[in-house]
Amino acid sequence: MQKQVSPPSIATHLLQSASTLLAYSAHPTEALEQLAQSIGRLALLDEVRIAIHNPLRGSSIGATYLSKNSNPADIIISRQLRSGPFLYGNLDVLATKPAIRAAELFQFISALEGILLNYSILQSRSAEHTRLRAQLNLQHEELRTRKLEARAQAILASNFGYTPQSALEWLDQESRRARTSIASFAARFIAQQTRRQSEAA
Repeated sequence: MQKQVSPPSIATHLLQSASTLLAYSAHPTEALEQLAQSIGRLALLDEVRIAIHNPLRGSSIGATYLSKNSNPADIIISRQLRSGPFLYGNLDVLATKPAIRAAELFQFISALEGILLNYSILQSRSAEHTRLRAQLNLQHEELRTRKLEARAQAILASNFGYTPQSALEWLDQESRRARTSIASFAARFIAQQTRRQSEAA
């Protein structure tokens, strides 16, 4: 005979699943979709809507579970995932005959709200960290390009009599012809000239 799962065990299982899913999934949208489906089906809910916001970027992702029940919901729970002045998401649950008693359902939603809020904050900070890292990488590449251009221009001026403007135009023209960036072409040009000077010496 199959052992029946008690309502508290359903709530505990769902919370553990939510924590594991959100902690280890590399795809937030898929994770939220799986979470909404799992909560809706196991807890016998009519509707589950989860939305995660990034207040720093103004972006959002979300997931929705809808059952086939067409009766008006007896229980409607709507929570905002808020920390200080920032809104990090929303959690909405509608139920007619849930597998969890009403009082326990409210406790479960409160616990889930905390998990989702922490997840939302971490996602927001991760996205901001990624954006800042990309910006720093871009700035580093721009600085590297300027240094290579300046060094190549100096070689062209001293060895071939180019003016700064004509040297820059030559680098641009030759890099286009080689189908590469100015930085890559300048680095190769500098290496060639340095090698020739060493061989001449």
